[in-house]
Amino acid sequence: MRTTVLGMMNIVVLLRAVFGVMALVLTVYCTSAQAKPYDDITQWLHRLGVSAATAQTDRIVKQELAALVERKELTSESLASINRQLAGRVSDDIVSTSVITFVTNQLADDTYTALEKIAQHPLWIRVRNFDVALEMAGAYNKFASYDTRRLRSPPTEARFALVKRLDKAQRTSEIAALMQTQLHQLVNILAARSSGKQWQDNGSDWVEQQQQHRQRYMSDIVVRLHLFSYRFMKDKELQAYVDLMESDSVQQVLDTAIEGIKHSLSNVQRQIIN
Repeated sequence: MRTTVLGMMNIVVLLRAVFGVMALVLTVYCTSAQAKPYDDITQWLHRLGVSAATAQTDRIVKQELAALVERKELTSESLASINRQLAGRVSDDIVSTSVITFVTNQLADDTYTALEKIAQHPLWIRVRNFDVALEMAGAYNKFASYDTRRLRSPPTEARFALVKRLDKAQRTSEIAALMQTQLHQLVNILAARSSGKQWQDNGSDWVEQQQQHRQRYMSDIVVRLHLFSYRFMKDKELQAYVDLMESDSVQQVLDTAIEGIKHSLSNVQRQIIN
């Protein structure tokens, strides 16, 4: 479990909506809601953790291929063939650029004024301290110690409900599960074709079930990490932060970005199948 939780901590650091960190590092470029330039969208997707999610593309693909090789389901020749087919079609940069372009074209103009107001909220700075602490050396040992104490003296049900809402609002486990499910499917389609086998399409319902399964697993870890990283925030303060993340403008950005991820990876699948 140590390796699993450590890995998820890395994913959460990358995928969670690191609003406080990015708000301090990045200047608010969106001075004109009507302009909606590509670079402004890029900055907001960084703030919301979406760009960090798409930057996991290469790592996920490598893990999926390594698993197939380990199970002896891929020969070296098939592996080389798959890598050639993926080249120029799937990578961190390609998926990131595709998602940014999709959001730029789809996101409503009036979202930006609301986002700028959220970026000025004091909680962005407050939350930054907790997000940075999760990245510091020794964070895992502190988390493990806290997790053990938590089992002996669990937080209130109200606190659990708050951090579950936070994960749902930040879409951390949802985006991680989406990326892994879509790329798992893509790699396995290529593996079947490279082996001369017919790809067995189990349908969209089956894919959705796989994604939900991954999301439930990841959500449990994310909730535990949220309990740890925000343990010094009072319920009232955490409630206010959750309310910010649940705002229409933040959710509109994340909804559009998630559709962009699906659109990008679906396009690649269609190219390969055809």
